[in-house]
Amino acid sequence: MDLKEGGLLWVETFPDAPAYPRLQEDLTCDVVVVGGGEGGANCAYQLSEHGVDTVMLERRRVGYGSTSANTGLIQYSNDAPMHQLADSLGLDVAVRYYKLCQRAVDVLDHMSHTLADPIEFKRRDSLYYASSEKDVKKLEAEYALQTRYGFPVAYWTEEQVAEQFPFRKAAALHATGDAELNPFRFAHALVRHAARKNLRVYEETEVCSIFHENGRVCLRTSEGQIVRAKKAVIATGYEAQENQRTPGAVVESSYAIATEPVRDFSSYASRCLIWETARPYLYMRTTFDDRIVVGGLDESAFEGPKRDNLLPQKAEQLLIELKTLFPAFADLKISHRWTAAFGGTKDGLPFIGEHPFHENCYYALGYGGNGTVYAIIAGEIIKELILCGQHPDAPLFAVGRMR
Repeated sequence: MDLKEGGLLWVETFPDAPAYPRLQEDLTCDVVVVGGGEGGANCAYQLSEHGVDTVMLERRRVGYGSTSANTGLIQYSNDAPMHQLADSLGLDVAVRYYKLCQRAVDVLDHMSHTLADPIEFKRRDSLYYASSEKDVKKLEAEYALQTRYGFPVAYWTEEQVAEQFPFRKAAALHATGDAELNPFRFAHALVRHAARKNLRVYEETEVCSIFHENGRVCLRTSEGQIVRAKKAVIATGYEAQENQRTPGAVVESSYAIATEPVRDFSSYASRCLIWETARPYLYMRTTFDDRIVVGGLDESAFEGPKRDNLLPQKAEQLLIELKTLFPAFADLKISHRWTAAFGGTKDGLPFIGEHPFHENCYYALGYGGNGTVYAIIAGEIIKELILCGQHPDAPLFAVGRMR
């Protein structure tokens, strides 16, 4: 799958990223993880921490798939608001799901202090504003439910928004405890940490088929090598849809820009994450080197010329949206622009758990706008399923739940 196109900011921030060899021989291991993005990296990291003999196979290089195009907003809130999830999936599911996402942000904070390599993690507040007057009721419902269950959110009126920002919106939710990071560095930090222990990593190694032999899961590469394992984790992101569509998965494309470094952030209150109630939504964040990343303007075409030809136009639109909100940035220019496949699910939850057709295989597919958070949840659930055979939250994310 043609995952992305354009100039990727995160790859340039880490030009000396580690490289790993191609697989050139047959292997045997306890667990093989297919995919070297954030999801696969955290699964491998979690298993390695528990002494599991693990092999990682990545068809490109670590972090060079969708992870390199991830804009790195870290939030406990989701594309599917909590009150909507409560209506569609039930209150217990909605509350538990949001609690898991909140905990994942805290886990990322802890990892930022324990991983040897920097991941550019920074706690940030979030502003979630009403795109139009008709969305105010949605914000009120979301605020009521989140505060009822102890989430750190405040309701801001139009006047309160205008006091903090150079724009006016009918209402907004202001949340604390979210964050931003560099997803490319994060994936590499996890893999390098695990590789220093017992993880064996192979790049430019493409898996072309899966079969079973003598109770083992066997993966054959495009060059003919076979990896035999007790268990396999499929963390190939949106490319998992190439050979076998997952019921409920929706893959589109999104666009993003990064600006030149900003000298004065005085009009950008606390450099918070910003997003809106419209779907698809505009979103933005700042970076460690003082840029602003802006994304959105999703399109249904998820690869190919139809998506890529729109990139110049979409990039200019995103820059205009930024300058409309922040007139002080009128002279700001684009330094990077890119487009990438972006996937979600019809119920708003990712796919994590046992593969519906392959015994002893597990999916770790963080579909949705909170992919880094989902990678943390997936790593914990997959680790427990492999080591203990169960996890209490696994049914929430069951791969076949929308079949």
